Amino acid sequence: MFHSLKGGVCAAVAAVFLTSCAVNLDQELASCKTGEECYKIGERLYSSKQSNLKTSQFYKKACDLKNKEGCNGLGFLYYFGMGVQQDMKAAFYYHTKGCELGNMTSCSRLGSQYYNGVGVEKNYQKANEVFEKVCNIKPGLGCFQLGRAYERGEGVSQDYSKAAENYEKACNANDPYGCTDLGDLYNDGLGVKESGSKARELYKKGCDLKWQIACENLEKTQAELKQEHQKQRNALEYELKQEHKKRSNALEYAEKACSLGEAEYCNKAGSYYYDGKEVEKNQNKAVLFFKKACDLNEKRGCTNLARAYYFGGGVQQDYKKALPVAVKACNLGDAEGCSCVGNIYAAGYGVKKDLRKAFEYNKRACDLRDGKACSLLGNYYVNGYGVDVNDQKANKYYEKGCNLGSDKGCSAAGMRYKDINKNKAIAFLKKGCELNSAAACSMVALLHIGQNNVYNREIVMEYSMKACQLGDASSCSIAGTVHRDSGDYRKANSIFAESCRLNNGIGCYEMGYAHAKGLGFAMNMREAIPYFQRACQLGFNNGCIVLRNLGY
Repeated sequence: MFHSLKGGVCAAVAAVFLTSCAVNLDQELASCKTGEECYKIGERLYSSKQSNLKTSQFYKKACDLKNKEGCNGLGFLYYFGMGVQQDMKAAFYYHTKGCELGNMTSCSRLGSQYYNGVGVEKNYQKANEVFEKVCNIKPGLGCFQLGRAYERGEGVSQDYSKAAENYEKACNANDPYGCTDLGDLYNDGLGVKESGSKARELYKKGCDLKWQIACENLEKTQAELKQEHQKQRNALEYELKQEHKKRSNALEYAEKACSLGEAEYCNKAGSYYYDGKEVEKNQNKAVLFFKKACDLNEKRGCTNLARAYYFGGGVQQDYKKALPVAVKACNLGDAEGCSCVGNIYAAGYGVKKDLRKAFEYNKRACDLRDGKACSLLGNYYVNGYGVDVNDQKANKYYEKGCNLGSDKGCSAAGMRYKDINKNKAIAFLKKGCELNSAAACSMVALLHIGQNNVYNREIVMEYSMKACQLGDASSCSIAGTVHRDSGDYRKANSIFAESCRLNNGIGCYEMGYAHAKGLGFAMNMREAIPYFQRACQLGFNNGCIVLRNLGY
């Protein structure tokens, strides 16, 4: 099984870094006239894994034409850096836009960005507003998060009864996290009448929905769980108190310092208003603070002002106005400002497309120790964007990007060396994995699988499991196979189920095989058939062969 996976995953990972645009993008973009049409073309490109760069262009046009799926898709690409330079603020912008247009997946992702402070200042109140909106429409996407807020008192007054109410909505929508946390409340008697039997019933449902923590809770006594939960609550209470103390009166102080001519605090005040942290969101007011900071030659203020013009936050979207402000930020030494200029020239937004200038500004960003920009330069040299193709320089910039903390630089460097110097490749890929690149983790596992499927179990398990947890479905299948080979069918099947949920045909096939052969389940062909059908639908031919042999 590993041999068939190895070639496919290697090819897929390589495509992430070595994609070349062979089709005239401008002609293709001109062919779509409505948001839905542009989105469907972009979605087809994404599904076929042809080019995420082209996908992003179609999603953007769709979003500009008020298509909510296009905005959601573009936010996703910016979040993970697929076809565009990873940019959490851009992801936040497009998830906001998608949510405003009614895409609940965008709303869920937006709430998570507010909750975790990714691409925006952490703001529990804003996160809860978004999660409540989602919960009312799609309980499985937002009710668990809202329940968690009430349980922990994050942005709302702590209320275990409301936590239980929202967890129950999530659980009824088959969210395993909602079932498990509702089980915790029943176990501890918080917001509901204490009931160990009800808790176990909920843990079993969570376990059946493939949430490992729920399965583990089934093996513990009620008293053991109570003790664990109390420790967790004590730690969380301390953490929240410290956070509140640290952030109290931050906006008031920033505005006062700005009025005294402290440029850095003008930018901070602008950021509070722009993101809606500690104050009602007011992007028009934010832009005024950014402009004052920039006028005082505060480089981050200039970059944020450029971004406001670029995305249309607090001002009318205007790429031509964004460009000179971003240039000023770059000249003041802000790497993100340089990258912003590079992005404008690379895409041809408001200016004539100029890959040479895009390269030059990204090089300035790289020289200012921006690892993402350095990694992007590697792509320029691989594909000949604005420069001659030069493998040696591509390697140099991928390595520099990696050393500056870019997971894509590490992954790309590892891919470049894997057929030349395996040990060197593994070193780069391990570093990429440490930076949470699923592709890098997956490749480390694959490089430790030898001829005749001989492999280092510990290493393959460690890295394939991390890649699986980061969302790489093929790695879930590898991890499941390792567990099955060692006789742990329960764990293997849990991982195969996750792989199938992530639309990996091999994972679905293995689930069907486990049911058909009685590996961790009672032998039951009726349960196996839907998994073989799903595997076939997802293009895994073994599933189709089994169905044909069974007369389907």
